[in-house]
Amino acid sequence: MKTDYCLMSEYRDMVEKVSAVYGEKSKACINNYIDSTLIEEVRKWKVISALFLFFGILLLPILLGLPLILGGITLYILIPKKMESLIEQYRVLVKNDNTLK
Repeated sequence: MKTDYCLMSEYRDMVEKVSAVYGEKSKACINNYIDSTLIEEVRKWKVISALFLFFGILLLPILLGLPLILGGITLYILIPKKMESLIEQYRVLVKNDNTLK
């Protein structure tokens, strides 16, 4: 229940920020924000995790690379999955929100 409350609170804050920028509260504006900002955030984390893997492979001969490789794999698996599930939850909230045009 607390997670749902936090998600709804974040969603309402996001709607207010987007409506302040775009000047209107519409489902199209919110979906545009999700596509432009949150999906770019997922891509950014994937690039960061790929860099961890790359430098981990380069540093593997001196055994500093193993923690970087493990960190990169962890980032690549956990962060994008969590962000994608959050994006999907936001999309469901936008779809079911009757206050938006």
